[in-house]
Amino acid sequence: MAKAGKERFLRGLLTLLAAFLTFGGPTYLPYILEKLAFPHIISLLLGLACLAMGIILFAYLLEGEEKVGAST
Repeated sequence: MAKAGKERFLRGLLTLLAAFLTFGGPTYLPYILEKLAFPHIISLLLGLACLAMGIILFAYLLEGEEKVGAST
């Protein structure tokens, strides 16, 4: 039972991270980096990288959920 609770907690934490990367990364990261005097293109590329990482993480989490649901 404790292992299932830890897995649920970790999945929830990863889901929050994926949501932040997907929505917050491209929105706020370029703004913050430009305020710190980073070049515009670098901040945009990092925002795009955060978006891609968030989508990949969401896909990974959904894929794992389908496998777990199919086995029960």
